[in-house]
This record gives sequence, structure tokens and C-alpha cells, in this order.
Amino acid sequence: MRWLARYALFDEIGAGGMASVRIGRQIGSVGFTKTVAVKLLHQSLADDATSSAILRDEARVMSRIRHPNVIDVLDLVAADGQLALVMEYVPGESLSRVAHEMRQRAIRIPTAIAVTIVRDALRGLQAAHEAVGDQGEPLGLVHRDVSPQNILVGADGICRMLDFGIAKAAGRLQVTLEHGSPKGKPSYMAPEQLRDQEVDARTDIWAASVVLWECLTGYRLFQGDNDVAIVRKVIDKPIDPPSQIVENLPHALDLIVLRGLQRDPTQRFPCAAEMADALGQAVAPASTHEVSEWLSGLLGEELAARDELVRSIEAAALDRPSQPSRTPPLPARRSGLRTILVSAGAVALVLAAASVPLLRASRDTARAPVDPAPMHAATSSAAAAPSLSIPAPSQVASALPSARPSAELPRADDPPVRASASATPATSRERTRPANCDPPYVVDSEGFLKVKSECM
Repeated sequence: MRWLARYALFDEIGAGGMASVRIGRQIGSVGFTKTVAVKLLHQSLADDATSSAILRDEARVMSRIRHPNVIDVLDLVAADGQLALVMEYVPGESLSRVAHEMRQRAIRIPTAIAVTIVRDALRGLQAAHEAVGDQGEPLGLVHRDVSPQNILVGADGICRMLDFGIAKAAGRLQVTLEHGSPKGKPSYMAPEQLRDQEVDARTDIWAASVVLWECLTGYRLFQGDNDVAIVRKVIDKPIDPPSQIVENLPHALDLIVLRGLQRDPTQRFPCAAEMADALGQAVAPASTHEVSEWLSGLLGEELAARDELVRSIEAAALDRPSQPSRTPPLPARRSGLRTILVSAGAVALVLAAASVPLLRASRDTARAPVDPAPMHAATSSAAAAPSLSIPAPSQVASALPSARPSAELPRADDPPVRASASATPATSRERTRPANCDPPYVVDSEGFLKVKSECM
């Protein structure tokens, strides 16, 4: 474990060319904690101005997208010479890991699940394309790196887009590589992107269509020995409809895939939402429960191992080193002491309502030495508790009739509690009882009961 500002960092769960992702715990005040995912620039890039600007851009862009199919950004932290992007932690696996496992087993993603995965990704992309800035101005956001590596298949059955690090958006900080250096993975880049031409939402639709083709067939669409060979195929390779690779695929899916893979952007779907709707009409999508169960059956051991890791992290005691909290910590296990004191206050109310002399007898008994073991077992900070005029619970309990538990208040239909024969008759004292003794206690600012001195 290591620390970064107010985040404890644990095991690495992913890595790319520029950054790694680790499980983290956000440590807030008054005991608040939350499991998060923390994206850290590689140490070799920590001082690189371009890489830092890219990460800051990603944080700014993702903070403007609010959609269940996009990973949520929580914070951007600069501390100890490092820059880190803090995101929500979502159990699951990347679509690239899923596809690798499917190829290893020589099986194909079920059609309905493939449709659901790409439909969810398209819905997240639509939210990104519609994102606006602080003043409501369109950001013109284009992901530019839609690929299986950047689609998370959640254990909850919901798929999410992530990694907007090279997204095109208005007002980006990082502009030094905007021209002359295409961004993204060549196998998923649209022809106009490879030619370094203007890109828009339809560029992401091309990439999503490549992902859909691969999910439906179980094969790679554009691959080669090097990037040059891949680029040539993207530019001019004839594209077969998925049904020519896999029998019995609906013809409607062929039409959707081939429209999304038109090399002329104007012939593609005009927006991601329209393609998502078309997919939902062509094939009944799988439910989130079905996706969740399928993923568990495919990668259940890996998911369970990560869940166990997260549980062990969440169960660990995380003491922040050498930096005092701004909020003074509460005494250890104070709630246990409060429970005992409130119970004692309730007993005091019972006695005051029935016989004030009984309270005097209990108070006199409280002056005698008491075995501290019961109180010590309830709290280690009893000595630091405020001084109270309520007798100890064990002493009050001994003065009550054995027919009723010591912390139980009398019901309205119960007979009155009678004092013992040796006690002074209550009636003579009740006539002179002050009016403000109903009730005979007050609750202080910390929630503790205190018996009024004039009522004793």
C-alpha cells in the first residue's frame, strides 16, 4: 500500500502505454471511505508536460459526461510529483479480455449479448457526443479510441465506455499532437482518421461497428503484420457481412454493420443513438442479468479473486500516516457507552415517575466502589466520558422489580411500579415535586441523559 494525497493505493488492475490503473481507497473525514480506481501516469511520464496535459484533459472531458454507460470521474489529484485520475470502481472485465478468452476457447459471444454490449457502448458515446461545457457550449467531443480495450463489461451486466484520454474536444489543453500524428489503434480507426482529416461523431460509429463485427463473428476485422498493412486494409479491404462468417445471423444485423462501416462518413448512421436503436430493433438485447450471468460463467474465477481482493482492502484498518485529521476523532467505541447511558437514563425516568426516594437510594449506592469490569468491556474510553448524575445500570437494575427488564419503559396499560416497603412513601414527596420535573431529565448537546438536580 502507498498513499497519494487522501487516497490509499493498492494492487494494479490494468495498464496501458501511458498510465496504470490501481485499486484505491478514498479516506475522508469522520470515518468515510470509498473504493475507487486510480489512473496514474507511469513514473517515466510523471514530469512530461504533454502526458500530464492529456490526463488533465481526460478528467475535464469525462467530468462533463453523466451517463450510466460511461465510467464516472470523481477527482483529479496532483501530489508527491504525480498526477492521478480518480474514477468510480466498477467490477468487471474489459471487452478485450473477454474476446481473448473467447478465442482461447474457440467460442463466440452470444448474439444477444454482443448486441447489448455494443448498444450500451453506443449509448455512452451518444452522451459524450452531446456533452456541453460549463456555459452550455457544445464540446464537439469525439472519443477517437473506441476499441475493446476501452469498453468495460460490468459484473452488474452494464457496459461502460472509458478512457477519453485522446478524445477530441473544444478547449483541450494538449494541442501539440493534434495534427500530423493520428491517434488511436489502427485496427479501429476510421479512414478519415487515418488520413488526419476532420473527425466527428461518425468516426466513433465506424469504430463501434468494427467492434460489433468482431463480437458477432469472433474474428478480427482488420489485422496485419504491422500498422502499415492494417492501414491499407482499413482503406480498401472489402468488408464481408457477418452472416457470411457465422451462419444464421439476422440479415438486419448485416445491414447495420455494413452501414456503420461505410468509408464515406455521410453514408453512416448520423448519430450513435440511431445505431443503438437499430440494434435493439434487429435483435432482442440480453438483459443485464443475462450479461452478468454470462460474464460470471466465462471469467468467474478472475472476478471472484478480484472481489476477494477488494473485500480484504475494505476490511483493512487504514490509518493515515503522520497527518492529523482536521476533525478531532471521536473517543473509541463511544456509541457503546452512549447505549449504556441512554438505557440508564430510561431507567431513571421509570424511577422518577414512580418514586423519587428510590432515585436518592440509588444515588447513595453509586458512591460505593463499583467493579469497573462491565464498563471497561463496553468502552476503552470510559474515564474520558463526561461526569453524569445517572446511577450505573447495574445499580439501578438491582433496585427494580425483577418482573421487568431494566431498560424497558412501562406501557400505558401497565400497573404503576411500587417502591419497596423500606422506602419512604412516595406520596408525601410527590406533593412538593417541582413542576419542571416532568420529565425529570434533560438531554445534553451530545445526546446524553442527565437527571435534573432539583428532581432528586
